[in-house]
Amino acid sequence: MNDIAQNPDGKRYAAQMVELELGITDRLATAFMVEGQKTGANAYRFTGFRWENRYRLFDYGTFLNPVIYLEYEDLSSDTRYVMEMSGREDATPRVKARPRERVFESRLILGGELVDGLDLSFNWLNESDLDTGVTAFGYALGLNYRFDPRVMFGLELFGGTGDSDKGFTLDPSVTQHYLAPNIMLDVGNDISVKFGGAIGLTNVSQDIVRLALGYEF
Repeated sequence: MNDIAQNPDGKRYAAQMVELELGITDRLATAFMVEGQKTGANAYRFTGFRWENRYRLFDYGTFLNPVIYLEYEDLSSDTRYVMEMSGREDATPRVKARPRERVFESRLILGGELVDGLDLSFNWLNESDLDTGVTAFGYALGLNYRFDPRVMFGLELFGGTGDSDKGFTLDPSVTQHYLAPNIMLDVGNDISVKFGGAIGLTNVSQDIVRLALGYEF
């Protein structure tokens, strides 16, 4: 997965995340992700990893079937790939015992098929900093429509909703929000390509070009 965007200081960057996911059962999946980025003329650098686990509570076909999502993140402060958004830009600065971020993320995911080919999903996420004890909150709302077995259009709205220190807020001057359209193509031989972007909806957001390549073993 690739993000191409521009920092507030005007420097362009390219950030990548490589994910390997395993379906353990028809309800439980686990995934390991590594991240890196290159900004301007600086050298490419590895920025950290994530370990994600998802468990679906009921069988397929259950409307708004709840999924429990748990993730551990060990990331440097210069990581750039935007997997989700949480918190607020005016968060209180806190001194940390280590330069890296250790975060425990939990989500409640609700989703299901509204009509044939049209899926709806909602994520409420909590990111707890294991060093400071502050939890940042966020959301994601997505729609996916499959035109045919090989073409799917997606639209996602996601952003931050505050934190446990300063409270909940949707103030556009201190929270990032994005509208992300994308198209996924099944090109055959278990290969899929996804491309699109994330459009920043507030002054503290940015615009991102996105490209992903997937292969099912």
